Amino acid sequence: MDNSVEVEWYGEASVWIAASPEIGLFTEAETLDELRRKVPIIASDLLDDKIPQGTRLHLELRVRLDEVLPAAA
Repeated sequence: MDNSVEVEWYGEASVWIAASPEIGLFTEAETLDELRRKVPIIASDLLDDKIPQGTRLHLELRVRLDEVLPAAA
């Protein structure tokens, strides 16, 4: 099972979005730190019936941030 989670800044709403179709995970948070804390808890709940109790859950968070650099003065 692919336990990767795509994380991206959604500027229009000023939130970080985390999504993983494989896990069925979609959530958002105002900060990347808050999202990093939320994702393992949600993923664990979603995968509860798919992985044996006591199994270590490995997640890969792939963070993407597109920035436009200001022109040099």
